Amino acid sequence: MYYDVNNALSYNCLFTFVISARGYGKSFSAKRRVLKNFLSKGEQFVILRRYKTEHKHADRYFDDVIYKCPEFEGIELKYKQNKYYINGKVAGFAMTLSTQIVEKSVPYPDVTLIIFEEFLIQNTGTGYHYIRDEVEIFLETYSTIARDRDVRVLFLANAITMYNPYFRYFGLYLKEGASKCRNGDVILLKVGGEEFTQHMN
Repeated sequence: MYYDVNNALSYNCLFTFVISARGYGKSFSAKRRVLKNFLSKGEQFVILRRYKTEHKHADRYFDDVIYKCPEFEGIELKYKQNKYYINGKVAGFAMTLSTQIVEKSVPYPDVTLIIFEEFLIQNTGTGYHYIRDEVEIFLETYSTIARDRDVRVLFLANAITMYNPYFRYFGLYLKEGASKCRNGDVILLKVGGEEFTQHMN
């Protein structure tokens, strides 16, 4: 009933945008993927947000996955100073676009997947807005992490709007009734399922 991001990653694109209704399991599946990657292969991850305040509950980011997935029973996951530790080893990093300038000198040779949470902003009057030249800042951040490697990025968000700087920059546009749009090594997927819709109703 819930979405599996492995389906999205099977397109083998460098940047994969996944949008859906709230609660469809995008983030849950992505978190499960990076934990399994670290435990089985030692691959690290980055959880990327726009502003530092969005990492306010970073210490609880993986709580739902740890609680619900039996394969993670018994592991020790801790968060300290923008790093996630699993069984005492650095497994991942919490990063923000708004502070990426001061992070340029830090190497991330073992990171293989970046999760950009809530990359879309809904205009709700909360004060959150896209950063000026945000896509360029994202690409600089990506370059800092990836260097000359192909590090994949999962952009996750609820399907609230199709008008945003990322889709404009990468030339992504969903035609009427379409659920997929690809432009080179960048893909946009609008996902959903009838079983999930009926369940939520």
